[in-house]
Amino acid sequence: SNPLSGAGAEADNEGGDLRASVRGLCLEGKVEDALELFRADLRNVTYPLCTDVMREFAEVGRSDCAQAALLHMQMISVENGEVLERAVYNELMLAYARDEATIADDGIEQAFLVLDLMKRAGVEPDVVTYNRLMEACSAAAESVDAWERGLKVLDMMAEAGVTPAVETFNTLIEACGKCGWSKNTGNGLEKGAQILARMAEERISATTDTFNILMYGCAWAAGAG
Repeated sequence: SNPLSGAGAEADNEGGDLRASVRGLCLEGKVEDALELFRADLRNVTYPLCTDVMREFAEVGRSDCAQAALLHMQMISVENGEVLERAVYNELMLAYARDEATIADDGIEQAFLVLDLMKRAGVEPDVVTYNRLMEACSAAAESVDAWERGLKVLDMMAEAGVTPAVETFNTLIEACGKCGWSKNTGNGLEKGAQILARMAEERISATTDTFNILMYGCAWAAGAG
């Protein structure tokens, strides 16, 4: 049997202790120690706990530790003829979306490579995966063309047959505004209008959040002149 898919009260109690310890170390800034603790007990934990631990690394923006944890989980899964659940990969994607390296380094490229990891493992990305990839594009807006990257994400979703959510588009609008909303800056308002048109084409209804983002953009552009 696969220890990663095991369950039981004793495992739940031990998992809770491990999760609390990992969280505490992450909050103290001792993320590498948290990773080593997780590695040491990896064969005794369950999938839900793996996902929880990945979330702790994501919350502190340490995609390197999340990636290392995932590689160890993959190794055990292969030994047992199992496949990691999609939720684990989604937490890795979240880690890239929140990692400062995504802003200043090549983290955005690594985020896109998570999709390749999933496909090689036979795991299909879902709307959560792509939403988090869009978050990573937004985080990197000051160093890459977030508009171009965001459109690429939408095209990948269409190719995979995954329907975008309103949050997908809202994140892209926010990303476009990060470089400025006026014509003299990033032209975020015009791009936002194009996104609204695409939402209408795909029958995705805009929400209050959508219009709040655009209203902020209007105020910003008016101030910028």
